Amino acid sequence: MFTYDACFGLHSKQEEVFDRCVKNLVLGCFQGYNATVLAYGQTGSGKTWTMGSGHTTGLDPDDFGIIPRVINLIFEEVEKRKQKTEFIIKCSFLEIYNEELNDLLDVSMLQHAMATGERTNKINIREEKSGQIAIYGLHEQKVENAHELATCLDKGSNLRTTASTLMNTQSSRSHAIFTISIEQHQIDDLYLPSADNQD
Repeated sequence: MFTYDACFGLHSKQEEVFDRCVKNLVLGCFQGYNATVLAYGQTGSGKTWTMGSGHTTGLDPDDFGIIPRVINLIFEEVEKRKQKTEFIIKCSFLEIYNEELNDLLDVSMLQHAMATGERTNKINIREEKSGQIAIYGLHEQKVENAHELATCLDKGSNLRTTASTLMNTQSSRSHAIFTISIEQHQIDDLYLPSADNQD
């Protein structure tokens, strides 16, 4: 037995889904918590639309999905906190297709794929002695603003494996994981004068 936290109807808006299910998770990241948002469903059920992992270029902001809204909220919070905190924001974009791992932000992979029609796989998943799962060889892109982060999302989305199915002519045919990491340092901690130099 289980219950749903929320259920959205056909006329629910993207903003409503984000505010109800995701916004507080993002704000929790600034308190040091990890957060994961997962979309699950059959082909054509609206996962890409809801997550917003398609293209953002030319899209009405009201139609932005979860990831573009996360991006905007992160940099709104960074702007509010920048007087007291320094931030380093990075992202990665991993595709899992036919049990192969593809780095959707790897420029060299893109160039190789365009030249040969084949993708190179330099990524490995290993289980550490601690039991944690680690990914090696995945490129992390440092970004300075919301536009750069959204550009990474669009760039990676362009590289996703697609194929036609009976239910969807442009099905992604893969699983994708867009990861945003937020590193923050309190400015007071970074620039405290040493005891020797105090006047």
